[in-house]
Amino acid sequence: MTQKYILYIGTRSVNLERDAEINAARNNGLDIVLADSAIADYKAYELTHLIQTPLTDEDQAFNDILAYVKQHDLQIAGVIGWTDPIVALVARLSAALGLPGTSPDLAHNVRNKANTRRLFEQYLPEANPVFAIVNDKNSIWDAIEKVGFPCVLKPPGSSFGRGIFKIRSAEEAEQQIANFYRTVRPENDPTYGFYQHEFIVEQELIGSEHSVAGMVVNGQPIILSIVDKENDLTLPIQYQNITPSLLSTEIQYKIVEMAKQAIPLTGINWCGFHIDMMVVNDQPKILEIGGRLGGECINSHLIPLSNPALNPYDCIMEVIQGQNPFTKDEYYQDTMFRAGLRALLPLQPGCISSINGIDAIKTHPCFREFTQLRYVGDQVYLPAEKFNSYVLGYVVAQCEQTQDIGEILEAIADLLDVKVIPPGA
Repeated sequence: MTQKYILYIGTRSVNLERDAEINAARNNGLDIVLADSAIADYKAYELTHLIQTPLTDEDQAFNDILAYVKQHDLQIAGVIGWTDPIVALVARLSAALGLPGTSPDLAHNVRNKANTRRLFEQYLPEANPVFAIVNDKNSIWDAIEKVGFPCVLKPPGSSFGRGIFKIRSAEEAEQQIANFYRTVRPENDPTYGFYQHEFIVEQELIGSEHSVAGMVVNGQPIILSIVDKENDLTLPIQYQNITPSLLSTEIQYKIVEMAKQAIPLTGINWCGFHIDMMVVNDQPKILEIGGRLGGECINSHLIPLSNPALNPYDCIMEVIQGQNPFTKDEYYQDTMFRAGLRALLPLQPGCISSINGIDAIKTHPCFREFTQLRYVGDQVYLPAEKFNSYVLGYVVAQCEQTQDIGEILEAIADLLDVKVIPPGA
């Protein structure tokens, strides 16, 4: 019998998710062909087929991967990507291999956030905040005048809040525009190299932030979960996810209905999706859509812990092969427990001099998983200074429906005692 392979284009960087992603294929009797820009981190997984290719160079990666598959005569059953920057590459590879997936042309409806805004402006205007698309520096002031203050500047090809700059008044506009252009350069982060010809000026929305996790099966959105997010705007950083949502039934219904309208408009198919939303005055607005499963342990841990009968990683292995593992299109209310992820943060940037309390965290009755990212001697930087370098680690917890998972995560975070020597001290 010919071995079936799933072609992985990268993985998530946090080991809790990476382990779950690798195990998903193996648990379903599938082998993995994995392509990534660097492959050293995958040696421990003992994968037979590793392809080192620059994923930020889409054409080069496309050619390298197809050449490898052909050279080794591999039977690829499905293609999956786990992060935003390679959604278009995954679509191209799926089409080239004759496999289920998003049309390469339509992938840019979600990869390019400006395209998403244009699409909704025409077909789902209630999903958009006030926005304007800027194609050159000369038109930026016209865009700001249209949107008003406060507003944000956003690069159309990045994710996870990278490169977003707020402008609260005309007095700070010049400086923030300069900061924006200085930051969103490919040499600072490869994701800024996508869709450099334009960017978005957008109304800053004030409300509560949430995400919808799901998959698309033959054009049909399947809603798996609504996740409540918490942000520390002083840093700024997103530090907590919990599911099921604590929003009212009415607002959750509005979110689900908007998601069910939005996903078919984008045209993404046979893949996961992740919609970030803001609820403003009881009305949802879409911040962005990812044409892949969301990260932050939502699909790897939180959904299975809240609903043990539903494992998104197992399901996605079938979906990318053109199969439908679902019996209905909504699962967000089918929870037995509450689950949450908490980012553990220092009190200030600097050099970590001591970390205590990890053993106490692991003995908490609601503790389920922990991964440590920073150690004594490491430097931690504010997000504005260096992306993704402030979090010390992540903890996953689970509790009964009658308990408050937010309070439990707060209590767990309080068990950690970290001392940091500030810069220049």
